[in-house]
Formats: sequence, structure tokens, C-alpha cells
Amino acid sequence: MEERSPKKVFISELNGVFAVLTGIKLLMTLVLTYWKAPVTAFLRLTGTERADGAVASLSSVSDLPGLLFGISLYLFCVSIPVFCAYIFRSEKKGEDSFFEKRPGVQQTFCAIGTTFLVAYVSTAVFYIVADRIFAILGYSFSPSVPQTPSSPALIQLYLIYLCVIPAVSEELLIRGLAMTTLKKCGKVFAVILSAAVFMMMHSSVSNYVFSLTAGLCIGYFSMRFDSLKLGIITHFFLNLNSAVLRLAEPYLNTFAGQIAYTLYFIGVAVFAVTFFIAFIVVFKIKRPGATAEKPEFHPYTVFRAPFFYVFFAVAAVSFYFDIISVFA
Repeated sequence: MEERSPKKVFISELNGVFAVLTGIKLLMTLVLTYWKAPVTAFLRLTGTERADGAVASLSSVSDLPGLLFGISLYLFCVSIPVFCAYIFRSEKKGEDSFFEKRPGVQQTFCAIGTTFLVAYVSTAVFYIVADRIFAILGYSFSPSVPQTPSSPALIQLYLIYLCVIPAVSEELLIRGLAMTTLKKCGKVFAVILSAAVFMMMHSSVSNYVFSLTAGLCIGYFSMRFDSLKLGIITHFFLNLNSAVLRLAEPYLNTFAGQIAYTLYFIGVAVFAVTFFIAFIVVFKIKRPGATAEKPEFHPYTVFRAPFFYVFFAVAAVSFYFDIISVFA
């Protein structure tokens, strides 16, 4: 049996990675977005009373049934496919390992602070520009307000749903599986393309800029310090901050709530700026990896994988419907 060339083996690996990404994107798009109609129809067929109310309860993360159902959907659509991909993928050692180093305290704080600063500032600028453009066109730009638990007892489960599961699953998928494969075309290329893929895996227009800039930062730090754990930790605290801001929303109508929210915001801002400056001073902005290292393959090799086009087609369709939903 004729042995395949390294380029053909790499193209096959790329095809497998984008096939996994396509499958997960389709599951996220179809199941997470359109599950309500078939579930409602099924409940009605089984004679369930108030089927619409039952589905409304399942779709709300403010109560226990909705949280458990949301966790189950995310595990089914993202986590299980990711872990299956790891099981069936023959993990190689050496340069192809999944960033096994443990990050230092300085590296971790600098990664979290820099990612916070870049992602939130970029998103704020996008919101301001988008709001002005939409106002000129006669539309209002108002991102939907996410739901939060109605009971303090559900906060821990909510944090698992919003912070723990996505941080682990998405980092294993994007920075682990995808970026580890793409880095054979160059580490800078791998960081940029994996960040674009990370953005496309999300299904919210208001979250695209945030996920793109956060993905660039997380990918950079994971590659720069050769640590997937660093990406998981940074992703977790990024989502944790979002959870805190969401949970604080109901208390903003009180003076004490406004004071606490302002102090928290100032604290996060000071933390982000401090460790961004610390990163510039201590570690300096450098290309990830050795500067003399040459890619094994040219970036155009990615275009030889058929599922690369399938994934981007699926993501483009999803993006189109996301845009339409904003104007609707």
C-alpha cells in the first residue's frame, strides 16, 4: 500500500477538523435555534396540557427546568461531539500536542487582563458605531437582554451553564483541535483563522465582534505560552464577568445596586488596564513561537480541504439569518 505524502495527510486532518466544526455548527444552528417547534408538536401529540407553557419553561434559564435543559442541549450539540472528536483523533506527541504546559500566575493575569481590555473596548466601539449607523438608517440597535436565574440557589448551576461548560468545550474545539492543526500553516495564521472560526461558531450578531477579538487574544496567549489551560482559564473568567454583569441587571434600579455595579466595573477596568500594561512591560508583544520557525505548509493548503468550504457556507447562511433577525 502506497504511503501518502505529508501534505495529503495534513489535508485529510484539516478536512476532518472542518467536518467536526461543520457538524457542531449545524447542531448549534438547528437544535439550539429551532428545537421549540418540534418539541411543542411532540408534546401536543402526546396530549400534554399547556404544551406552549412547558416549552416556554424549558427555553428560560431563569428556572431549574430551563437551566437543566439548556445544559443538556449544549452538551449534546457541542461537548459530546468535541469529546468524540478527541477520542477518534489519534493525538500526536511533540509539536502536535494540545498545549500541555501549565501557565504561570503572571501569564494568566496578563492574559485575562489583556483579553478583557481588547474585547470589551472593541465591542464598545462597535456598539457606538453600529448605533449611529442604524440611527441614520432609521433602525434602533439594541442587543437582547439575556435571562438570568430567578433564584439565588440556581446561580451555581447557571455559572456551570454559562462559564464552565463553554470554556472547556469551546477551547478544546477551537484552540485545541482546530488551532493545533492549523498551526502547521504558521502560528499567526492559526491564531487568526481559529479566531474567525470561533466567531462563526457563535449565533448572535451582537456577539460577533466580542468573540472575534476575544478569540484573537485567547489564541495568541495559548499559542504564545503553549498552554491550552491558559485559554480555558481566560475563557472562563471572560464568561464569568458576563455572568456577573447579567446577574447585576435586576439590581440596577436601586441606589446600592448602582454603586456596587459601578465599583465592580471600575475594579475590572483597573485590573484589565494594569495587567495589559504589565504584559507590555514584562512579556512584550511578540509573534507567538520562535521567530525563525517556518510553517510546514503554506496557508493556501487550507483551501484544499473540501469541508473548509462547507463550514464557511453553513456559517455564512447562519450569519445571514442572524442579520435578518436583527432588522426584523
